Order: sequence, then C-alpha cells, then structure tokens
Amino acid sequence: MRRLVTTGAGVVGIVALGAVAAFGGDVVDRLPAQQPAVPVQPVTVTPAEDVVVCPGPARLTDPEAVGDAQFGPAPVGTTSTLRAAVGGAAGASLGALDGGGTQDLAASPSPDGLATLDVDAPTAGAAVTVLPGDGEPPRVAASVGSVTTAGDLRGLAAASCGRPGVSQWLVGGSTEIGSSAQLVLQNAGRTPATVQVTVWGPNGPAVLAGGGQQLVSPGTEVVRLVEASAPEQRRMVVHVESSGGLVSAYLQQNTLDGLVPLGVDYVVPGADPATDLVVAGVVSTGEAVDDPHAPQLRLLAPGDEPGTARVVVYGPDGPVTVRGLEQVSLTPGVVTDVPLGGLPAGRYGVAVHADVPVVAGARPTGAARSTRTCCTRSASTTARGWRRGRSRRWVRREPDRSPSSPARRPASRWPRSPSRRRRTTSPEPSSSSCGRTAPMVGSSASAR
Repeated sequence: MRRLVTTGAGVVGIVALGAVAAFGGDVVDRLPAQQPAVPVQPVTVTPAEDVVVCPGPARLTDPEAVGDAQFGPAPVGTTSTLRAAVGGAAGASLGALDGGGTQDLAASPSPDGLATLDVDAPTAGAAVTVLPGDGEPPRVAASVGSVTTAGDLRGLAAASCGRPGVSQWLVGGSTEIGSSAQLVLQNAGRTPATVQVTVWGPNGPAVLAGGGQQLVSPGTEVVRLVEASAPEQRRMVVHVESSGGLVSAYLQQNTLDGLVPLGVDYVVPGADPATDLVVAGVVSTGEAVDDPHAPQLRLLAPGDEPGTARVVVYGPDGPVTVRGLEQVSLTPGVVTDVPLGGLPAGRYGVAVHADVPVVAGARPTGAARSTRTCCTRSASTTARGWRRGRSRRWVRREPDRSPSSPARRPASRWPRSPSRRRRTTSPEPSSSSCGRTAPMVGSSASAR
C-alpha cells in the first residue's frame, strides 16, 4: 500500500512539472513589464497665515438706553491705543476684521529686532495678520488700551490680543444690579461661524433665552448683553464654542455704585479646564482677612463630578500660609469665589491643584487700585485671562454700525438688550479714587 501511494505521488509530481514546463514560457511572457518609478516633483507650500485678533476700544451702550438724561454718561472722550509688534522673518499687517484698511508694520525693524505699529484711536476690533518667511519663525504680540477720565467709563482698560479658536473660556464678570457684562464675538475668518454660549453662575448653569446661539458672519463682530439672558449673576464664567469657523471672544464690563463709576475692564480668554493651574501677578495691598476688597480667586468645575481643590499662595520668599485654602469644595457647575485676604502688600502667584478639571482666575483689588489677572494652562502655553475691579460693570462693545445690507446682519436667537439699570440711591462717600484700574499684571500657566 505504501509503495502504491508513493508511486501515485510521484506520478502527480511529474504531471505538475510537466504543466510548468509546457506553459511556463507563456506565463512569464504575460507578466507586466516593470515600469520605471515616477519622478518626484517638488511642490511649493505657502506658509499658513497667523492671525491675532484684538478687542475694540471701551465704549458705552446706546446713549438712549443709558441712565438719566441729566447725567452725562460720557462727558469726555475715551483715548485708545493699539500696539502690535512682530519679530522674526515675517511680513505683517494690521487691518479690520473683514481685511480692509490694512497697514503694514514697519518694514525696517527697530533696534530690538521688532517691527512695530501704533494705531491711535481705533474704532473697532482689529486683526494682525502675519505671513511667515524663510528665516526665523515669527513672533507676534499686540495689545489695546483705553483710558477715560470721567463718566461711566472712567478708568483704564487694557487687554492683550489673542488667536481665534473653537473654545474660549472667560472667567470673570458680573450681571448683578449696577454691573453689565457685554459679550463680544469676533470672526476674522472667511466662513460664517455658529457660536454656542454657556454661562455658569453662583447657582449653577444659567438658562439662556434663545438657547445662547449666535451666528457670526465673516469679517464682523457681534455684541450681546449677558444680563439680557442671564441677569442677577453676581459671579460668572462664560464658555464660547464655535463651529464652522474660528472666533475670538471677550467681555467688557463697567460698574456703577449709584451714580459713581467704579471702573471699566476687559475679560479675555483664559485656560481650558485642567487639574493644575497657576495664576501669576495677584496683587494685594495688605487687606484684612474679612475685607470685601481683598483679592479673590474664582473657580469653576464645569464637569458633572464634585471635587476639591488645594490652593497654594507663593510670595517672593516661597509659600505663604492663608487659612482656609487647604481644601476648597467644588460643586459641579457652581462658580465659587475664594477670598485671599490677610496677605501682606505685594505680588503673589497662586497655584490650584484639583482632583477634577477646573477653570480659574484671580481678582486682585484694593481700595485705591483694582486689577484682574489671568489664569492659563499648560506650562508651555500662555493664555490670557480676566481682570476686574471692585464692584464694576463690564463695558459693552458697540457693534459696527457702518451701512450694510440686511443680508450681512447676522441672525441672533438672543433677546434684545434691556436698558441699563442704575441705582437711584445716593452713593456713600469714598476716599478711594473711583475707577482707578491698573492694567493686567501677568499671566499664568498650569503644570501637568
């Protein structure tokens, strides 16, 4: 049997070899000829533009809707300046959000290697466009400041310009009586952007009329009063999310104590939620522990889980002990202000370590000065934050009222802004200089 099987296998093998011998030549001839490789063609890629968007100057709300006729809300004008600087091998220009009215930054660099441009009396938000060159990577920075010596806008408001994005966290502001927070949405791109606005307050997320949605057309900015949709929020955090295009967002606030203006300032985007945050440049003038004008730290855990945070204050000589900061309870969706009274006069850095992602910012204020500094995330990233003076309202930014066709006006699901509210009671005498507002004093980073 074994011999039979072996013989059979040998017969099969001979038949297979015979088939290859018979048809092998034709099979080889039918194989496709090897084609030479396609030569590589070099392609020139144009570097992407880097765009930095700046807030507009501080402005009042509509005069017809502000206060009593016998009190002039703006007895003097507001002086504003925008400054931009670009370093490295790049060409840069400054223009309107829609790309018009561009001005080139100085072609001959200054002694420090920067090309600069100063614009006096800007009338609206602007965009700095940087086109990288073939040499050193470009570096761009810009800021805007407004000074008003009398009226409801009395004070100094200053903010740095930032890059647009799809997510903007604004930690600061208030919509309580006497305060006004105005949200400004800017679209310097070429496509319309649909924006979803979420507001958190001391009692959790606020229910916004119209759902908080807004369409921002290309090259335009939209202004909305936050108190029109989320009134009576003593402390708040605003989150702006966009789809379809990148947007920039900021708040402007001013506050009145009766008829006395207490200052004006900007709130610009800070860090995304993170578990480790550092706030730099917190200023104390030596306020007591129970002083309502002492610096404050604002925290929000926007997620669904409760948590705790440990706050550490650093001075020139290291950590400074502040009672009550060892463990701060975080209720999800609730904005919390942590007082930082009892610090000696000076500048401090504040570190926040939480077991859930949080956003944070600081409000260092005093009787004769007030600033709000920022919180950022990631040790390698600097993000701008917010500043706010004591009991001030956020200043509204007027939209561009240049003639335009109805089709260019963005549709909005937000309600119309109500008239600005004033307290009619007489203000208490104060020895402080109302409205003295120092510019933003620093930025912070979060370590992972």
